[in-house]
Amino acid sequence: MIELRRQELAMCPSFDCKTAFEAIKAGEAAGISSEDFKQFLDKNEVDDVEVCVLDAIVRDFDGSRDGMLQLEEFKQMVLPAANNELRDLGERREVEGDLEVEPRTLLVKLLEREVSYQK
Repeated sequence: MIELRRQELAMCPSFDCKTAFEAIKAGEAAGISSEDFKQFLDKNEVDDVEVCVLDAIVRDFDGSRDGMLQLEEFKQMVLPAANNELRDLGERREVEGDLEVEPRTLLVKLLEREVSYQK
């Protein structure tokens, strides 16, 4: 199910990895922390997620082991692993402006699925 959510996100014409990354990342930090994910989910009316679950998600994708997801690590988390064509599409797309409602909603659904997987 996580892979299906990733594919839906990659197919969304208004999804851009960098824009999504910046929408979640707090301030001038170099990456996304579990607290950043918590704030993003809270803002999107998903407020029943414990930070320790988000810590586990960050650890799963944090190849540099710095406690944060850098852009490339974030891409590993949100882009399809089983469909290279969709992965490439999602990785190459660039969208102007802020994260729109549709990709924001799909990203929240993906994060909810990741949370469910961790529980």
